[in-house]
Amino acid sequence: MIVKISGAKGPSYVYYRLYTKHAALEPINPLCYDYRFISRVSSKSVTPPHTAASLKRHLCSCEGFKATEKCDLYRSLFEKTPVEDSTRIQLRGTNGPGPGISESQPMALVIDAEKRLSGKSMIAQVAAPKWQGKQRHIHYRVYNESGETASTRSFNENDVSLGRVNVLRVPLPHTAASLKTYLAKVEGVMDRHTQLFEDEGGNATFEDGDSIALLSGACPGILDDAPSSDLCA
Repeated sequence: MIVKISGAKGPSYVYYRLYTKHAALEPINPLCYDYRFISRVSSKSVTPPHTAASLKRHLCSCEGFKATEKCDLYRSLFEKTPVEDSTRIQLRGTNGPGPGISESQPMALVIDAEKRLSGKSMIAQVAAPKWQGKQRHIHYRVYNESGETASTRSFNENDVSLGRVNVLRVPLPHTAASLKTYLAKVEGVMDRHTQLFEDEGGNATFEDGDSIALLSGACPGILDDAPSSDLCA
């Protein structure tokens, strides 16, 4: 048993997004009724000492995964490398604001597991609020060896090869490999070799390790008239 001396403070939470290696995953206890990809846990529910390892164990427990599952914890959606297990995590409400302080600045848990057990509810059963965050999409075209082909995420009946996905559904770290894997999943071509180009001209191919700033307005494919291209061979 671990006992922690506690002062009387108001509730504080750690907000997070959940991912597999291939795509975003709905948490068991989504925070918003119309956008089911973000959740939170009370900072007081995490076993001390507050390290990346203890927070990962708690999140895995809440989400129905075994604590022994391989997973990576990121301080924010902008991070390229996960936090080491021994790193102390300053949770909000303990010694000031820390990572995961709001739904717009969540942490991210990327778990390498397929089997999910039943999780546990750590969110009070109240009416879920409406999602207030901004939706940001990346646009792309789909091709096979013969030419353009219809995208499963097409949104324009006059341009069916043009697809778009929410950038927040792409698992971390945001690299060409993670984006390519996610697009292959949503397009149903996981079993095929894919190439990701920076533009429709196909003059430059992304290397798997290339970093892509998906949350930046300068990211290729943010505008629908200048999409990135995913070539499915």
